[in-house]
Amino acid sequence: MEVLVEGRNCEISDTDSDYIQKKVGKLSRRLRNIDKVKVEITSEPTKEANNRFVAQVTASVRDTLLRAEQRAADLYTAINSTVDAMEGQVERYKGRRYETKRRGNRSKKESLVSDVTQTRLVRTKRFTVQSMSPNEAAHQMELLGHQFFLFTNADSGELNVVYLRKDNNYGLIQPVLE
Repeated sequence: MEVLVEGRNCEISDTDSDYIQKKVGKLSRRLRNIDKVKVEITSEPTKEANNRFVAQVTASVRDTLLRAEQRAADLYTAINSTVDAMEGQVERYKGRRYETKRRGNRSKKESLVSDVTQTRLVRTKRFTVQSMSPNEAAHQMELLGHQFFLFTNADSGELNVVYLRKDNNYGLIQPVLE
């Protein structure tokens, strides 16, 4: 398992990096198929000292991404709580895999419908995707009062998503087909 540690607005010492590697390395005991884990540590200058450090862990397991993020007053507390949350993600992932194997004699379509109902998909919405620039999409999203907006990028012709980030800025998701 490959572990990448990055620091934003803060410097991660070798001691901190070793601690993070050790804590995150324990995830491989719970799930052996983890290919790569990316740990991002961010120090934010907030008024609340309790939310100064943000630890985000993203694990790649085959074609699935597992992600957890926690905030805390110090780096070690943020890492510990994020790894705990990630262990919960791993357990849920393993539970879904187990249920899928248990229902092995069903067709894949039935299995997919069953998985979707377990995650409580409560609404399906269909709409025409319009061609526009990312800035126009962000403006349209604001007008609608949504957290994200799906559109066709006028420059590339591909489906993109504009979303509202926690810091009240906008993000753009551009899928890459492998």
